[in-house]
Amino acid sequence: MTDKPSEPSLRRRRILVIDDDPNFLIICKVALTTAGFDVSTVDRALKSLDAVREEGRPDLVVLDVMMPGMDGLEAMRFLDDYVISYKIPVVYVSANSDRRVITKALQRGGADYLVKPFGPEELIKVVKKNLERFGRGEGTAQESVRDPRSRTQKS
Repeated sequence: MTDKPSEPSLRRRRILVIDDDPNFLIICKVALTTAGFDVSTVDRALKSLDAVREEGRPDLVVLDVMMPGMDGLEAMRFLDDYVISYKIPVVYVSANSDRRVITKALQRGGADYLVKPFGPEELIKVVKKNLERFGRGEGTAQESVRDPRSRTQKS
């Protein structure tokens, strides 16, 4: 699928994936595990804080914007203390490509935003990039929006 992370700083990093789609969770878990990451998945935003408490702080969160009950933007309120205190990058994912939603997600602490559908390689690339960027202290939200349907990066 893809090469495993070669830098020791990327080995065994823990990724928390929060999405209500069980198929998406499986694809993310397989892709990221194959790339050398430890991956935890939860299917509801409310479970995200429990996962953090039980399994420890993740190095990066992949968070679906649109979920029933509590969406990803609301979930950030629960994760804010961890995300801000520990500078954990949050990669939002959604089929919604509306600029207002993207801007809101990035303003609420998102490091990146991927528009579904996207391939495993794109997910791994974005995860690695944000782990590296945050590891160097460059963890500020930037409008790095990837829409694989257009294959162009929007700024």
